[in-house]
Amino acid sequence: MKVTSLIALTIYIVTYMTACASLPISDSNVIKEQGNTTKTTNADEQCIISRDIKDKYDHVSQCHEGLAAVVLNDKWGYIDKSGKIVIPMEYDFAFKFSEGLARVVLNEKSGFINKSGKVLIPFKYDKVGRPVEGLLAVKLNDKWGFIDKTDKIIVPVQYDSVISFSEGLAGVELNDKWGFIDKTGKVVIPIKFDYIWFFSQGLATVKLNDKWGFINKSGKVIIPIKYDEVRSFSEGLGSVAINGKWGSIDKSGNMVIPAQYDKAYGFLNGVASVYLNGESFQINKQGKRVKYNKMAAR
Repeated sequence: MKVTSLIALTIYIVTYMTACASLPISDSNVIKEQGNTTKTTNADEQCIISRDIKDKYDHVSQCHEGLAAVVLNDKWGYIDKSGKIVIPMEYDFAFKFSEGLARVVLNEKSGFINKSGKVLIPFKYDKVGRPVEGLLAVKLNDKWGFIDKTDKIIVPVQYDSVISFSEGLAGVELNDKWGFIDKTGKVVIPIKFDYIWFFSQGLATVKLNDKWGFINKSGKVIIPIKYDEVRSFSEGLGSVAINGKWGSIDKSGNMVIPAQYDKAYGFLNGVASVYLNGESFQINKQGKRVKYNKMAAR
């Protein structure tokens, strides 16, 4: 039963996330094994669910905001960290809680429930994104828009794809081009880019003519659109690739760590993971190799 359910779970997640590919994938957390418990670490809290409780279910998702989604016999519900069933297992699929709401699927339609299990947003949408900055991305009849937590339409359901709000702006796609809107739905950065990603530390990555760069919230190009690949800024630095090698730039576009790595990730707790000649290690913001920091591992 567990094998069958896990296969079904994997297929569902792949299908759902493919359909929502334009939404930031930020539901993943770091899981660390500690004896007979699984500890889920995220930005908000830590939650420990014992192995004995996990063994009662076909699958137990990462705990968030005090509750964990669980599945048994292909039906999903929620438990607290003591193992108490808080929301009955009656859904076809369930996601983690965010901003007090959880996305759940029933009869191929998506809606939202609160921590008491009350349906706050009816099961009428084809796909939904997690709540971000008080707004929720929704898909209906093959178009995307945004609603608030009362199901009021804030941004008309008219876009081909969307990227959830970050720092007050959301990415939207129309006719294969991307731009940004504010929380009133006003287009504040023209829909002209080939692709974009959300704002981080005041800058967003944009793609044009097969090259990447960074813009500010006024739409001004701050870092030239000349890189083969980029990663969002973190801790004041952004990872960029040029001619197949990765390095790091500051917000003025200065290359502070030479482009010499085969792969490089963003900084976390002052260090970044990099790859060179098949070897993985970590560097500090001066580009010096440092002792491995598991809290910054990517």
